[in-house]
Amino acid sequence: MLRPLAAAPLLARGVAAGPSVPLGRFTKAARRLLPSRTRLLSTAAAADAPAEIFRKDYRQPSNWVTDVALDFDIVPGLTTVSASLLCKPNEGLEPGPLVLDGDRSAVELLSVSVDGAELAAEDYELTGSKLEIPERHFRGRSEFRVDTKVTIKPETNTQLSGFYKSGPIYCSQCEAEGFRRITYYPDRPDNMATFSRVSVTADAAANPVLLSNGNLLSSSSSGSRHTAVWSDPFPKPSYLFAIVVGDLASISSSYETMSGRDVRLEIFSERENVGKLDYAMEALKKSMKWDEDKFGLEYFHNWTGNRVTCRSWFDLTLKEGLTVFRDQEFSGDLNSKAVQRIGDVKGLRGRQFAEDAGPMSHPIRPESYIAMDNFYTATVYSKGAEIIRMYHTLLGAGGFRKGMDLYFERHDGQAVSCDDFRAAMADANGKDFGQFERWYLQSGTPTVAYSHSYDVAANTFSLTLKQSTPTQPGNLPFHIPVSFGIIDSAGGAELLSTQVLELKEAEATFTFPLAGAPAGTPTPSLLRGFSAPVKLVNEKGEDDAMLAVLAAYDTDGFNRWENGQKYYAKVIFEELSRTCSADGMEKLYAMFEQTLTSATIEDDAIRAYAMMLPGESALSEEMSTIDPPGLKSARTSIKKQIATRFEPQLRAMYERLSKDVEGSAFKVDAESVGRRMLRNVCLDYLCSPRDGPEQIKAAAELASGHYDRAACMTDKLAALGILSGVEGEQSAEEARDGALKRFYDDAEGDALVVNKWFGLQSTSGKADVLADVKKLTEHPDFSLNPNRVRALIGGFTANLAAFHREDGLGYAFVADWVKELDAKNPQLASRIVGCLINFKRYDEGRGKLMRSQLEGIRDLDGLSPDTGEVVGRALR
Repeated sequence: MLRPLAAAPLLARGVAAGPSVPLGRFTKAARRLLPSRTRLLSTAAAADAPAEIFRKDYRQPSNWVTDVALDFDIVPGLTTVSASLLCKPNEGLEPGPLVLDGDRSAVELLSVSVDGAELAAEDYELTGSKLEIPERHFRGRSEFRVDTKVTIKPETNTQLSGFYKSGPIYCSQCEAEGFRRITYYPDRPDNMATFSRVSVTADAAANPVLLSNGNLLSSSSSGSRHTAVWSDPFPKPSYLFAIVVGDLASISSSYETMSGRDVRLEIFSERENVGKLDYAMEALKKSMKWDEDKFGLEYFHNWTGNRVTCRSWFDLTLKEGLTVFRDQEFSGDLNSKAVQRIGDVKGLRGRQFAEDAGPMSHPIRPESYIAMDNFYTATVYSKGAEIIRMYHTLLGAGGFRKGMDLYFERHDGQAVSCDDFRAAMADANGKDFGQFERWYLQSGTPTVAYSHSYDVAANTFSLTLKQSTPTQPGNLPFHIPVSFGIIDSAGGAELLSTQVLELKEAEATFTFPLAGAPAGTPTPSLLRGFSAPVKLVNEKGEDDAMLAVLAAYDTDGFNRWENGQKYYAKVIFEELSRTCSADGMEKLYAMFEQTLTSATIEDDAIRAYAMMLPGESALSEEMSTIDPPGLKSARTSIKKQIATRFEPQLRAMYERLSKDVEGSAFKVDAESVGRRMLRNVCLDYLCSPRDGPEQIKAAAELASGHYDRAACMTDKLAALGILSGVEGEQSAEEARDGALKRFYDDAEGDALVVNKWFGLQSTSGKADVLADVKKLTEHPDFSLNPNRVRALIGGFTANLAAFHREDGLGYAFVADWVKELDAKNPQLASRIVGCLINFKRYDEGRGKLMRSQLEGIRDLDGLSPDTGEVVGRALR
């Protein structure tokens, strides 16, 4: 399937997005893939043994490539790539050989020459991953040109890294190290070169569209074939190179930038999807306008990802963390900041906190790697965005903008490090960010414990904060911004507006005078807006009354939701341990009712989020030993009790919202999205009691009606998510199967929609999901396409109770798929195997079964560096 693509004279620059590429396979598999015509200096191994690469060992190359010309001659079954590289010695280093990266399992070298003189086999060294040209061939020259010719086979490139064919479309995926699977080149982010000429030739009938980065210089035809020549005037690293060839359609528009330039925008897709591109075009224009207003830059990501890029892959978070932060801020400004923040934090806790607590825990700037693809992680991206956000919190919007301006002024056109970004923020604002570097050096999720007291006589409030990192006890104290306010428990008046406290020591106490005497109890509101990626705990245990006050009155939208979630979690864990009391449930009911009826909640999406129980993944992060079936049972029980208690109110709200939704035109604005979200939450509660045939039938009828009247994918998926788990009553099962069939038929082969169909069934609440998933792997539409695998196999691993069944069959099923995938797409295999690596956090029986499967994968002959690194870390 074609990856989402926005390619045009403006947008083609930096089309490549996401990770890729193994360094090569071990032993037998690599030998089978050896190209027969490659010339060797010696009997080198088919693929270099994978080695651990350390950040401390970073060195610049002896020679730079400064300009590139490429010619792609695409013929079915074999593509020829001719490269002409203008090189110059690195004046800061001693003379040395020119070292070009190349994956010999994908690239067959036909010829190499220096300044027009072709080299014989004995004139260079060729290994499984490098082409090294000795310095004697260009000694004394201020610049020299190296020309190579290679062949590649995109049609059989199952790794989807480099240049590959996906359906009828030829695509490229060069980040992180995919360009070496196209041709020989210094495939590292610090070598920024101008790709001054990229010529693409292919059959005109089969491939009418020929795209690459930059500006289209010329188009020509010769017989049945045609050629397009592109030029990108801005230096870039090889991971940003992109080429797309095939039968595509597009829409175009124009945009006037802040400098008055009129730029042409063009977005391409498969022909059958071109009617869906209008929304993308409008989103693009809005984002460009936002970039200009917020940062004073035209096309912000061109600056943060292209014109200024990372020096080495260790600094990946420099560009990706900043990009994720920018996207979060844009989405929040476009819709609702509080809603956006809640969604972002839910994602962070669901994935990154688990990563930080497991064997793949690493700082946002890793110190070493074997396969770089394994570090396109939630830590680098999501936690990296939180570190950028902390700069913003500590400096304010104005200070952050000053830091960004200085960063671009200093480093435009350069490949830089995280330290350069931190220095720009510090220097622009005269602030010491020395201790802040620990966020880049230390892994683990810090815990901040708090206690507080109120001096009635002095009318002062004291807050004590203590930080630690339980999973990394050797960590030094972080520099943690804690956004803090105080509200009055009697009515919610703010006694202290939001301030940013800077916690730098292991323990610190802050004292505040209050403006007036509170009518009730001064109640601290901590970590407003989730101001730091930490776990916040009350040193004395959660206070029910305080949670209720904050859930009802906190003026910070995120914290209002957060404290309700904490109380829900507390009751769910009490249900799990069979200590849930009637009094505890009454308090929960009171909190839920206040959420249902509060006039101070004006955003339907906030109300919807506040009504939702914490997910099983987030809850599991609070458990020392995870019990997936028990957790699912406890959460389901609390959900049913809430639904039963508030059935009349939930039904009335659902019916009111249904009239609003079904009686108005479909819109994609914040208000309409929130209304649909709240309606779907009500539906989920109303369908949750399914303890007998009558309740099962009623739930299926309500969900089926919702599906039948759905005007958008969101509402269809909400109904199908319920129906997919229905079982135990014949008419309900018929409704389930009928709805799933209609959804599949209506998809008419649309890959994205069919992925949803697979994913719904792999994540259902049925008793034996594994049997369904196994059957679906034999479906004609199931393939090893990464998105399809993630939907079905990845979806099943996220279905915690089903995957972690006591007999271990879920583990064995996934392990078998990891073994098969590793031979075809190691990057995907290394992602899927991550579901097994936290075996130490489960009971002894499950832990042993998970470990056994990991050992079987470890012992697989020809295991890739990608999967081997993940499994090896887990089994240490």
